[in-house]
Amino acid sequence: PEYGSGAVRIVGDTTNITEHGSQSPRPIASITKVITALVVLDKKPLDINEDGPSIELSQADLDIYNQVLSQGAAVQPVTVGGTISERQAIQVMMLPSSCNYAETLARWAYGSQQEYLLAANSWLTQNGFTGTKVVDASGLSSENISTPSDLIGLGQLAMKYPALATIVGTKQTSVDGVGDIMNSNQLLGQLGVDGIKTGWTDEAGACLLFSGIINVGGEDIRIVGVLLGGTVSSQVASDVATLINSIKSGFPLVQLVVSG
Repeated sequence: PEYGSGAVRIVGDTTNITEHGSQSPRPIASITKVITALVVLDKKPLDINEDGPSIELSQADLDIYNQVLSQGAAVQPVTVGGTISERQAIQVMMLPSSCNYAETLARWAYGSQQEYLLAANSWLTQNGFTGTKVVDASGLSSENISTPSDLIGLGQLAMKYPALATIVGTKQTSVDGVGDIMNSNQLLGQLGVDGIKTGWTDEAGACLLFSGIINVGGEDIRIVGVLLGGTVSSQVASDVATLINSIKSGFPLVQLVVSG
């Protein structure tokens, strides 16, 4: 696309097969929640089908809900005195992009938002994501920034976590105390797309960090890419679909030898 910035990489390669727009850090909106999920799972690991420990929801979590709601961000309901499993909380954060559950998860895993942010930015540095910085767990602030290459690396890492890969590949589910939730990724299940995260704020525009499998000559190839700075999510989804098709058609089949 002519707008924004982005890149795509074949998993297994160390360089991007295509880049466009500025590759400098820019706001990433709710793609920030991929970092939140990875950093929380680093502290509180989950097996692929494990629910994990229960999180007791308190007045503090309701206060987070009210604060985030007042900012006009995506929220999901909180019942004081209720419980939600770690897996369910990540589902609520990742599928409908609930900002309050992102903050609840960060506080639960690390004790406070401040401790979470210290851990998250240290984790980013240790893992080589030097173009990325977070100032909250939800992505609401325009100071949550990253580069296309860093985001691709984060996407590749996310898909290596079986529990997280399963969650981001889920179209819809139901969570006790929350209800039915739908994945905001409009491309999920199409063109081999199996993740990862949408995002939108005024500063970041519409964003999509995506992964998928394309089949070339009978061989499955995983790609991870990102598109940042779109106007509306539907246009970003459409343009990413065009991009995926162009990647597939860009692979030629070469006959190396013939009989005799």
